[in-house]
Amino acid sequence: MKDYYAILGVSRSATEAEIKKAYRKRARELHPDVAGASPQNEEQFKEVSAAYEVLGHADKRALYDQGVDPLSSNGGGNPFGGGFNFSQDMFSDIFEMFTGQRSQSGGQKRSREQRGDDILVHERITLEESITGVERSVSVNKSVQCKKCKGSGSESGKGEVSCPTCQGQGFVQHVSRSLFGQMVQQSVCPDCQGVGTIISDPCTDCNGYGVQMSNEKIEFNLPPGVRNKHRIRFASLGNAGRGGGPSGDFYVEVGVKEDPVFEVSGSDLVCKLAVHVTTALLGQDVEVNTFDGLQTLSIPSGTSSGMVIAMPGLGLPVNVGEKDKRGDIKVFIEVTMPSKISAKQRKLIEELSHELKDDKQSFKLANLREGGFLSWVKKFF
Repeated sequence: MKDYYAILGVSRSATEAEIKKAYRKRARELHPDVAGASPQNEEQFKEVSAAYEVLGHADKRALYDQGVDPLSSNGGGNPFGGGFNFSQDMFSDIFEMFTGQRSQSGGQKRSREQRGDDILVHERITLEESITGVERSVSVNKSVQCKKCKGSGSESGKGEVSCPTCQGQGFVQHVSRSLFGQMVQQSVCPDCQGVGTIISDPCTDCNGYGVQMSNEKIEFNLPPGVRNKHRIRFASLGNAGRGGGPSGDFYVEVGVKEDPVFEVSGSDLVCKLAVHVTTALLGQDVEVNTFDGLQTLSIPSGTSSGMVIAMPGLGLPVNVGEKDKRGDIKVFIEVTMPSKISAKQRKLIEELSHELKDDKQSFKLANLREGGFLSWVKKFF
């Protein structure tokens, strides 16, 4: 029994990749363009190819390692003698090695039906529209079913006929002779592109494609709760498919414009409200404008700068498409002081200070990071 490992120059523990690499190297060395054409080189090439046919396939290699030569004379069908025959994988490896291309095989026809391409548009909306949802429409150039042939591609409506070039197979064969003898290569039929049929009388409007370009108006609804950079899919509103294939999809990528008042933080809306010091001290109900109209905000007495007051259920929808469950509006309070006071006001403030007994209060410096404005900013931004 021949030592196939020695023929390829690899060890008995060689991996599949190492065996393939060794085979390709030896096959190139023995190719007539490199080593010249001679009976000796042809015989060596046969031995190298036979060795790879065995060691390059796990099942055959297992038999060989057990002392059984899979290419023995009882195998049949060996063009070189014995039982050796090229496998399809081996033929593809050799073809690729010498031509730089993979051999075409299988004879499987392609489908004339082709899915249409998807369409992507970008749409900018306001923050309010993000909360409520909005109806929009855009005009796009897209392929649509040909009105004249109704998508068949045929002028008379007769449809497809068998391709005369490939006899309906979808592929053609090229026969050539080489070092290995006669080789048959299959390639896609150039006339029907692998379909096996052609349109004998192509529609004059769409040139037989069954689709044509048109400027179309597409209307769509963006649901409540869409956020910035959300991409919404609308099935089958894209380009029409060829040959009766399905249409592609239509996608809208949303861009939400910056709002002059509110910042978005998850499903919450964050804003700032400046209140006078007297309002902060005494407390007051104030009316503030929201996307749900005027709403009452209660400022408790003793409010200080940096306090956050929540207005529940007035933010963004928590889940896209659901209006009922919404986040909050978080109002950051900023207490303002008068820049100038009159003598009467000073006297009243001094009396208030005396009543509050804060004329002997102590003052202590603190790190700004430990509270107040910066901690609020970290919390919401």
